[in-house]
Amino acid sequence: MSKEENTSVKSSEQIMACISPSPSSEKVIQTAVKMAKNCNSKFIVLYVESIKSQTLSREEKKRLNSYFNLVEQLGGEMVTVYGDSVDKQIIQYAELRNVTKIIIGKNHKKFTSISHFYKKDLVDKIMDSNDYIDVYIIPSPFYKKEKSNFISEFSNEMLSFKEIVETIIIMAIATVIAKFLNYMGFTDVNEIMIFILGVIMVYIKTKGYLMGIISSIVGVLIFNYLFVQPRGSLQFYDKNYITTFAIMLIVSFVIGSLTNRIQKEAYNSYTREKRTEILYRASSKLLSTVGTYDVISTGIKYISRLINRNVVGYLEEKGKLSSPLIYNENKSDSKSIFLNDEKIVYWTFLNGKESGKGTDVFGQCDVYYTPVKVHNKVLGVIGISCSQGIIDREQKFIVQTIVGQMAVALDREILSSQQEASKVQIERERLRSNLLRSVSHDLRSPLAGIKGSVSTILENGEFIDENTKKDLLIGIYDDTEWLIRLVENLLSMTRFDEGNVNITKNMELVEEVVSEAVQRSSKCFKYHRVKVNIPEKIIMVSMDGSLIEQVLINLFDNAVKFSPKGSLVEIRVHEESKDVIFEVVDNGKGIPEKILPYIFDRFFTNGSKVSDSRRGVGLGLAICKSIVELHGGKITAYNKKEGGAVFKFNIPKEKRKEINYER
Repeated sequence: MSKEENTSVKSSEQIMACISPSPSSEKVIQTAVKMAKNCNSKFIVLYVESIKSQTLSREEKKRLNSYFNLVEQLGGEMVTVYGDSVDKQIIQYAELRNVTKIIIGKNHKKFTSISHFYKKDLVDKIMDSNDYIDVYIIPSPFYKKEKSNFISEFSNEMLSFKEIVETIIIMAIATVIAKFLNYMGFTDVNEIMIFILGVIMVYIKTKGYLMGIISSIVGVLIFNYLFVQPRGSLQFYDKNYITTFAIMLIVSFVIGSLTNRIQKEAYNSYTREKRTEILYRASSKLLSTVGTYDVISTGIKYISRLINRNVVGYLEEKGKLSSPLIYNENKSDSKSIFLNDEKIVYWTFLNGKESGKGTDVFGQCDVYYTPVKVHNKVLGVIGISCSQGIIDREQKFIVQTIVGQMAVALDREILSSQQEASKVQIERERLRSNLLRSVSHDLRSPLAGIKGSVSTILENGEFIDENTKKDLLIGIYDDTEWLIRLVENLLSMTRFDEGNVNITKNMELVEEVVSEAVQRSSKCFKYHRVKVNIPEKIIMVSMDGSLIEQVLINLFDNAVKFSPKGSLVEIRVHEESKDVIFEVVDNGKGIPEKILPYIFDRFFTNGSKVSDSRRGVGLGLAICKSIVELHGGKITAYNKKEGGAVFKFNIPKEKRKEINYER
């Protein structure tokens, strides 16, 4: 077979390893890795958390956390499920994931021939429950005989003064009630039930089994001492009480153990429900956030509150990391722990892998760092303070869950911003096309007029009288002025689009700005009357004088072109409490109501009926709007009842000491 044909084919095998805090679990994981490589498939590592998991020693918890980290480093999928029936949980999850091979450590407990009939080994239960999954049993090289779970759990319990006092009070109350029932003539059965009830209350109020067992024994002794003949001693005449005491002790212990078990299950259920509720709340909040910084700040806030540790977040910005965002939930934990880890943070960012405390990379660091990653792209880094110790697997699960939701939310925000940028780019291209089309169309007429007038003068100049020559030159001048204004508008709009317009505000005298604009527009007012209405009081306002002049010139040009010759164009200025108001009023036909909302849009011309000129490209009023808004004002237009239009804009006054001048 040729080299090109020798390609590996992905196997359909699904391999799952089952682990526990046992030292043999490391070998189980290593076997799963080797088998996955041979089958060219991925592997899953399953841990079943039950009530017994709460009684694990510190060493066992540390060992279990190391297995979780090992699986992640080896590229496996770590899964934790909850339930007391370990074999059922394993089979159910195996069926859910279509597992074909299960790897499990050997149970070294010795089963007698009798116990084998009523108590099957975990491996036997798994093999009996299915016919299609191969089960591989891995013996432990580290096996040594250990105490039973119950004995080790019992020996790890510590008596607290509070629990001792509660137990004494409960047993004393049970004794008083039993004594009262005895005094009232009730039988021994009722007194026994009172003591059993007392034992159950002890199990409810205390943790573990130790105080419950002690209270069971104490209850039997009190019953014997106070209620069995001869009273006042631990002797008894009736041999039947031997059975009574034994049954009483067994019943108290069994019922108490069941009560303790139910308590633990209720606590586990409450814990899982609370965690699920908080994770759901965090997920909902992340879905509703807008902006990448809000996503990061919301995510680190929920992580910090859930695990009670300080958390830092970094956001990817153009291939680099942003400044750190720190959420300080634990006030006793210093923020300075995050300040010297820039090298570690960038390693996590560049490699897309976790680092810091509890990992094999920069393990001496007091912070655990994990990447915020989606589609193999790192969008940020989250750091968890480990000054209180390494985060356990439960906390790590919470962190990874919220980090995963943050990655989805950040990816959504990035895609949204990219779509918005694409829309802006498409709109910009559309505007450019409109501009080129309008400019190419509207430049043709004045250029043709200039060319015609110039050619007439050149070719027939000696045959044309002076008045005709003057009219032709005036026409050339007017067309040239129109072209200059068009170019200025185009350059201004380009600067606005590129964000290169910098306004320089100075305290300007309004009368001087208006006078300069009127003087520069004198050619426009050749066939119109102009009236300037400014108060006697000197008005000064902070503005860019040259840009406001351009606004007025464009408005004057618009008013002249849409009002009949000889009509009045009025400029009004007045002062209000917070603004200076400018108005340009003409006496033309007004603006049709249907196009009034659109006259400040770019390239809106409505044919020859409205806009900068009868030949304009629809930029003059759009530039006026941009300049006024740069000053923090607003420009509007409306029609007068008697005919004509009013263009009105305001320039906000800055807070300063008011000085009144009188002419």
